[in-house]
Amino acid sequence: MKTLLEDCRNCSKMWLLMQIDVFCNVFHELTLELSTLLDILPSKKLKLNDDVQELLILITKQCSEKLAYVDPKDRHLRSQVVEMLDRIEREIVPDQCKLAEIFEKLTLRDSTSCRDEIELLEEEIQSQTDEKAKSDIIALIGFVRYAKCVLYGGSTPRTNSRRRRAAAAAADVNVPADFRCPISLDLMRDPVVVSTGQTYDRSSITLWFESGHTTCPKTGQTLTHTDLIPNSALKNLIAMWCREQKIPFESTEMNVKSNGVVTNKTALEATRMTVSFLVNKLKASQVVESANRLVHELRVLAKTDSDSRACIAEAAALPLMVKLLGSEYPSLQVNAVTTILNLSILEANKTRIMETDGVL
Repeated sequence: MKTLLEDCRNCSKMWLLMQIDVFCNVFHELTLELSTLLDILPSKKLKLNDDVQELLILITKQCSEKLAYVDPKDRHLRSQVVEMLDRIEREIVPDQCKLAEIFEKLTLRDSTSCRDEIELLEEEIQSQTDEKAKSDIIALIGFVRYAKCVLYGGSTPRTNSRRRRAAAAAADVNVPADFRCPISLDLMRDPVVVSTGQTYDRSSITLWFESGHTTCPKTGQTLTHTDLIPNSALKNLIAMWCREQKIPFESTEMNVKSNGVVTNKTALEATRMTVSFLVNKLKASQVVESANRLVHELRVLAKTDSDSRACIAEAAALPLMVKLLGSEYPSLQVNAVTTILNLSILEANKTRIMETDGVL
């Protein structure tokens, strides 16, 4: 019971809401087991005082409820989230007032809490084996990211994110060589095997392919195909090692695709809406600090996955980035140039970048 309560406290609020029936049923099963234990407890032989005896009777009665109880308010909130996800999938921009109402009820009241929520959702993916659940979580990540930008605006980098803490923790220990990616030399979070039999971290080898390479980085051999096969055995070993070392284990890129097909349309539409919102805000921005936050959000998105890179380029963000390269504010310049570099990872964007006036 204690472990379950801790899991609920530490997990994503959005995912907890979506899985509320599952969690309630687990709690109910545990309380029924507790009820059975209380029934056979020899309370009379223990010579408990009257107050304790009454309390024991009350607890026994509460634990013997036949049905799991879910607060109607939580059911209604979940239905609101599901409805909004459905509208996003149908390319309907969510009502901002309703969006704010949902996030207020979930106590996701600022940019920081939303970023934490996104990272918790990304961690949740790693504990899932069901592809449908993974796809649902990816949709929720896109939803929260969109809401974060629309409700709370762009944000600047923070120094104490969950990923930074994980990286710092990994840096403080001696990572086994077999657990390091041959490309990045970092601890692998999602090891995959290429056609030559070599294993790489998914994010690193994906960037290698998107940069136009068709060879194995380690052996130099030409790959017969670019399919990536998950190295589940190694991933489990790395996860076990991370738990032993008390290092958070999470994947670096969550929007996994299969044969180039997007796994979740809701996530894609949420990304498009997010990009559209950020680009339009950036066009109208007259304040440097505000513009810097918006560009930083685009920079982060451009690092996320190929879909985000494509969406940003299609939203005509490149001319804005190029224009900001001439800014007198260093942080704005850095965010703009890094966004362009992240966009260039996608092969299709390289031509767009070269054709943008002022890029050379």
